[in-house]
Amino acid sequence: MLGRNRRDRRRKQEATEPDRVARAQSLTSWKTAYEMVAEMAFEAQVDRVIEMHGRLVMPPSPLSARLASIIAWIEWRILFLYRPLTDDVLEVAAQRLTAIIDSGVLRLAAADSPTSPEAVPWDCSALALLRLRQKRYEDVERLCAQVQASAGVTPNQRAWAFATVAWAWREQGKPDDGMIEAAAGRGLDITDAVADIRRALQRDQVCLDLASYTPNSGRPADPARTDRLLEAYRAGDRATLHQVWLLASMLLEEGRTEELRELYASFPFPRGPEATQHAKALGNLSYIVLLDAGVPADVIAEAETRVNWILETGALWACNPIGRAAQRHNLALAQLRRGRWADVEELCAESLALTQMPPESRANVLATVVLARRALGEPSDSLLAEAVRLAPDATLVKEACQGMEPT
Repeated sequence: MLGRNRRDRRRKQEATEPDRVARAQSLTSWKTAYEMVAEMAFEAQVDRVIEMHGRLVMPPSPLSARLASIIAWIEWRILFLYRPLTDDVLEVAAQRLTAIIDSGVLRLAAADSPTSPEAVPWDCSALALLRLRQKRYEDVERLCAQVQASAGVTPNQRAWAFATVAWAWREQGKPDDGMIEAAAGRGLDITDAVADIRRALQRDQVCLDLASYTPNSGRPADPARTDRLLEAYRAGDRATLHQVWLLASMLLEEGRTEELRELYASFPFPRGPEATQHAKALGNLSYIVLLDAGVPADVIAEAETRVNWILETGALWACNPIGRAAQRHNLALAQLRRGRWADVEELCAESLALTQMPPESRANVLATVVLARRALGEPSDSLLAEAVRLAPDATLVKEACQGMEPT
């Protein structure tokens, strides 16, 4: 009898060993994913995060509260990535979150220790936001009610639940005053949460709008698209912030120069963990502003200040000669607009010396030199001919060709 009991215990251990190994491997891989998402620079690592998300494997049941909390939090953050999420990504997220909710593991953890970080109901919050994207409003309200009833809910999570339902009501044409008042009755201001939800839901349209635009393509203007992106930028959308030069190009092409200058004045100075990408966006935006031949003197002066700051922050361009040359060309363009034509060609020399300069960029630099030489009464025909050959539709090439006799 004793020998049989030992054999039974050994068989049970052997049967559960693969699950133990699988759970240990899952915990390691999900913790690695958690660290990557937590440290992610939004634009630089988004593609890697989405690829990683697809490779992750849901661990065998039963889930620990710790692992369930990590998985739910990652899925929550995936919904805020600044890329359009495909249906398969959303479906995988929904399956994982549903499995965690059905297991009840986070609710059990909350009952045992309500203040534990592993008891925060990220699973219901994330699935509610996903269902909001899918306009499954009954599911949204049910899931948000589960959030509110969770022992481990934090004030921030509670505000998010109120805000999610408020937005669902708004989309259905219902007044959301009742939800705002209910939140206020609990001492919660849901303004920031509503704004965050709005940005998350705007993201797909923002990315589609940015991807559908090519400067100087000759296609008809689309003011409605420009208005949507301007609204997203003002709401703090990161994708629009980092690709602000595309929005600026739309405004310039549509002749909306006052709005372009307002955009430039409002663009925040680079700082924090995204400063490098932010500085690149600022440099690109400065270029678009200076493409306007009628740019006012005060805007030119501000552009010079910003571009000089970018150049002085040498770490941003230490391994990027094209990026540094582009900022030198921005300064040349500022001098051209100021009427300091004699300073232009030297500032353009760095760009013209680079063999890897894209054709349109080289054409615009050549056109800048042509405009300065013409103002000084110096010959420039050969430079203009090269610029036209490289990119006849480039903005500065068109400006340099204005008033010229056709040959």
